[in-house]
Amino acid sequence: MLLLKACLDCNIFRWYGKYFAQIRGLAMEQRLATTLAIAFIAKIELPALACRPLLYCRSIDDSFVICATQTEVDKCFESMNKQYEHIKLTRDKPTNGWLPFLNVQFCCYYMPAMYGDMMTGLCSLDGDVPRA
Repeated sequence: MLLLKACLDCNIFRWYGKYFAQIRGLAMEQRLATTLAIAFIAKIELPALACRPLLYCRSIDDSFVICATQTEVDKCFESMNKQYEHIKLTRDKPTNGWLPFLNVQFCCYYMPAMYGDMMTGLCSLDGDVPRA
């Protein structure tokens, strides 16, 4: 724990050749930033998981949530945003039926299901994304 505290106390970053001290949060260049961000977001996402979304995916600090209704999506979003006063999440809404997430775009459409309408998504990579 002493080593972790020492690393966090020396929370500096370089910008345009000058060094600055990070007041709150972690500097992006700090090697611990990714690991600590994953742990921190895991705590923030607990209320969203309690909402039991149909799909919940996360990559470090980017989340993708599908719920049965828009009301449930709003509830999950609000509950996550209430967890920490200095962290305010943003969200993208579909534009022309497409929703971006990281380097993927989802096509949103509604497909009749046995128990009513269900939101379904198809994955499509952007044209500019290099493929493995």
